[in-house]
Amino acid sequence: MRIIHYNPDEDTVKSYSLDRFKLVVLPIVAIGVLLVFTLGFSAFYFKYQENQQVKSLRRQTRYLTGIVNHLQKKNSTIQKQIAQVRTQAARLSEFAQLPFLESEKWEIGSGGSEYALGIENYVPEKQLRSQLLSSEQDLDKFSKQISWLYSELKAVEKKFEKDKNLRVHFPSIRPVPNGILTSGFGMRNDPFTGEKKHHNGLDFYAKPGTKVQAPADGVVELARIQYTQNQTFGKFIVLNHGSGIKTRYGHLNKVLVKKGQRVKRHQVIGEVGNSGRSTGSHLHYEVIKYNKPRNPYYYLLD
Repeated sequence: MRIIHYNPDEDTVKSYSLDRFKLVVLPIVAIGVLLVFTLGFSAFYFKYQENQQVKSLRRQTRYLTGIVNHLQKKNSTIQKQIAQVRTQAARLSEFAQLPFLESEKWEIGSGGSEYALGIENYVPEKQLRSQLLSSEQDLDKFSKQISWLYSELKAVEKKFEKDKNLRVHFPSIRPVPNGILTSGFGMRNDPFTGEKKHHNGLDFYAKPGTKVQAPADGVVELARIQYTQNQTFGKFIVLNHGSGIKTRYGHLNKVLVKKGQRVKRHQVIGEVGNSGRSTGSHLHYEVIKYNKPRNPYYYLLD
């Protein structure tokens, strides 16, 4: 193929010849270069977009993981609080002579989550999805448990409202209002031998002579003023509150009541001291239910 070019300004004619090979190859090469450039740019663009999406998903996953971890910690705290309320509700029900919620009903599981269907479309990570659904099921279970506890406590409240005798004989206040709790109920190292031993009550630190109050109405069953070296609690008082409940007070400095005497809640019955087997001034306080030591902490309502 021959191409003729005429330049009128210079009044010249130039001719160019293209063979068939150039005529075919050059357009193909041009199209190929354009295609390679287009594909390269598209690959780069889509890769960039993909990276941005991955980064965005990672940020969302980290954010959701933080929320789920926070929910699990909250759930753990709520679970402990519910357990404490349940224990106290059980004590109150026992004292009020009412049946308490059966363990089988309490431990019953909850059904599937209403959010489970299609959640994989929004939370693709399997472990995170499992944690999220578990937290939601825990909240559902806690809601049921709180509802049950409320019903139980309402029944106890009604019983106490009708029976004044139960109210006034329930040891619900601290015997030393401003005393500092220094030792709880349960296993501990004996302060004298260092051996593991069960502590059947609570120890409240207070200065010698601090007043000790009766936590409920009752009758003085024992008021020991004289004691020997092997009598652990030294000067000692036992109050009988009825319904199988007694309270005991050890290491007293003074005993201000007598055996057989009737006492009222808040009445001063003695003074904090250091008598008997003791390492310092404090009150040892016990709650006995049907001759078995119970944790006094769960009887305190003040």
